[in-house]
Amino acid sequence: MRDKSFLYYENNTHKNVRAGHSYFVASKLFLLANPITIREKVSNVLITFGGADPMNYTDRLFKIIKAPQYGHIHFTVVLGGAKKNAQELHAKYTNIPNIDVIHNISNMAEVMCRCDVAVTSRGRTGFELAMLGIPAISIAQHEREALHEFICEKNGFNYLGVDPDNSVIDAALTELINLPQDRREELQLRMLKNDLRNGRKHFLNIINTR
Repeated sequence: MRDKSFLYYENNTHKNVRAGHSYFVASKLFLLANPITIREKVSNVLITFGGADPMNYTDRLFKIIKAPQYGHIHFTVVLGGAKKNAQELHAKYTNIPNIDVIHNISNMAEVMCRCDVAVTSRGRTGFELAMLGIPAISIAQHEREALHEFICEKNGFNYLGVDPDNSVIDAALTELINLPQDRREELQLRMLKNDLRNGRKHFLNIINTR
């Protein structure tokens, strides 16, 4: 059995399985990017729910962020390549002045670095946000994703569970946008204390010592 890396810690009974954030292998684009600077006020919010977004969280976020109370905030919404209604959402929301809708991008690190905070799923994107120190809200797509223990308050995330009510998402987004600079800096420190840049090296060390 070859060495394998999993996001999840549970049931890790196989000696050749490496689980958790220490074995996350980041793309080179993220390794080349520096953590963001925490600005005095939040002005740019990233919304991204992976390639397919099976729970259609993106659709629900569009309904939330088009409200007048968010008119002063710029939103970048990334639609994954497998999002079934991506073209429909792009056509419906692309003309709203404070919302940029991007479909199937090639350099996610560059897009993330332009944002102050984020809303995302509970998968690999959480590792990438943590590498860049971007405070984030996380919503799991299903019960399996809910087992991804790294995405939690201890590591700088506000995890809302699986399929929370829109009112819960709305309240969490408002709270994150209005967090003072020092609180967001604290969340960033929680993220950056984790070693997320050396997963590739950890694997090579295992291979080279065999």
